[in-house]
Amino acid sequence: MNTEHQPAPAPESVYPSNRVFREFDGLFAKLTREANPEQAFERFYADLNAALEHELLSKGEGEDAMAPCAFLEDPSFFRLVRERAELPNALNAILFKRPYISIILPVYNAEKYIAQALDALLAQTMPHIEVLCIDDGSKDASMAILERYAQADPRIRVFTQVNSGPAQARNVGLAQAQAPFLMFCDADDWYEPTMCEEMLKAIIQEGTSFAMCDTTVIEEENHHRDPGAAFAGAAFASNFLALAPTIC
Repeated sequence: MNTEHQPAPAPESVYPSNRVFREFDGLFAKLTREANPEQAFERFYADLNAALEHELLSKGEGEDAMAPCAFLEDPSFFRLVRERAELPNALNAILFKRPYISIILPVYNAEKYIAQALDALLAQTMPHIEVLCIDDGSKDASMAILERYAQADPRIRVFTQVNSGPAQARNVGLAQAQAPFLMFCDADDWYEPTMCEEMLKAIIQEGTSFAMCDTTVIEEENHHRDPGAAFAGAAFASNFLALAPTIC
């Protein structure tokens, strides 16, 4: 039973987006000099989001504060931003300090595995994530482990339900997700450190809606490892209203 394992401290949250904001500020200045600039706001909003998605993959050091932006101070454009504040996209993730990826993790009697699963998620090279843990009425120490991790790292959010199965637990996670991308994980799984980054890169660079990968199956009794034995692993959706298939 691994109930005494101590989670690592949460990393600093830094967003390397100011370069894009500065570039688009210059574009917005040109736009406002045109006749009826508001007609181009929709396209500007879409292009800004597309540029910020690519910036999510940036390895450069971010800045703690966002650079002043004329387009966010323009009443008409800011009204458009506010009207779309609840949309899961890159702009809202940056403006409102939301995660880039929501990882949904159903948990049921997983005290033996859950610490390893959480450690692997929190060690991701893409740090701007949230981990939505839904305890499905566990009768062991799973909930105590989840609560300890949530206290140590605000990226972990814990929810509970009467035992209803993993599908319902995932639905709870979907309803609470804040990020523009979704990911699913089981309590006895763990990810390689670059998993989130590589999957996000595949989606953005290929312009697709979701990505999948193979898994390595480890049989506990005989310590057997079977790389790529199961086609599954992770599923993303660029919009959580258009759900990617749940992979079990």
